[in-house]
Amino acid sequence: LNLLLNGAKLGATIREVMYNIGNHFGWKSFCPYSLRKWFRTELTLDDCNEALIESWMGHVLGRVKGAYFLPPVERQKEAYQSHYKALKLS
Repeated sequence: LNLLLNGAKLGATIREVMYNIGNHFGWKSFCPYSLRKWFRTELTLDDCNEALIESWMGHVLGRVKGAYFLPPVERQKEAYQSHYKALKLS
């Protein structure tokens, strides 16, 4: 129960921090989902591999897609670095 309460408190803290960030930039709505949506959209617009985006977001790819479309970690690092410019806010 203590872990669940701490998790709920953590979630509330994350929401509050994101709300404050949104207010700072003058955004009407900014929540964890907004950040995930932005991450996916920016990488997609930068022509990043769909399987990489899904994996980086923590989604399960399945056996076939994971085995055939997901490169080794070193190649993923290179891919992330090549798309990092699309994720920079400034």
